[in-house]
Formats: sequence, C-alpha cells, structure tokens
Amino acid sequence: MMRVSPSAADGRRARWDPPPGPGFSPREIDCLALLVQGHTDREIARDLAISHATVRFHLDSARRKTNARSRTHLAALAVSLGAARP
Repeated sequence: MMRVSPSAADGRRARWDPPPGPGFSPREIDCLALLVQGHTDREIARDLAISHATVRFHLDSARRKTNARSRTHLAALAVSLGAARP
C-alpha cells in the first residue's frame, strides 16, 4: 500500500510507509479484532462464519508473527501495533 506523504502533493516523489504490524492477513485482523473485544475462539468462529479450527489457525499464525506468549499478549500486541482497537 502506498501512502502519500503531504509533501508528495506538491509533485515530489511519494514516500513508502510500511503498514503497521508484522503483515497480518485480513482474516487475521478480523480474528484479532474480536479477540481484543474478549470473544472466545468459538464466538469468533460463529461471528465470522468459519470453523473453530480456522480461527485457531489464524490466531496461531498471528501469534507466530508477533512472538506472542499467550492470547492476552497477542491481544495487547494487536492493539499496540494498530491492528485492532479495544
């Protein structure tokens, strides 16, 4: 994603700003958003119409990307990285 800096509006080359976080997939972000709100894996699965195993897959993937030690740590990191809001 290219984000245009304010100085790019005057014709100078746009600066590349990497997205926040370790490159979460859109579905990982969906799962993280519900995790941060306190939902269980089964509730996340129901809300996103995916299987419980798929939720675990996405959260495990996000945990590996962040080196989170627990679900709570993962939720805190997701908020601090801007991937989810409380």
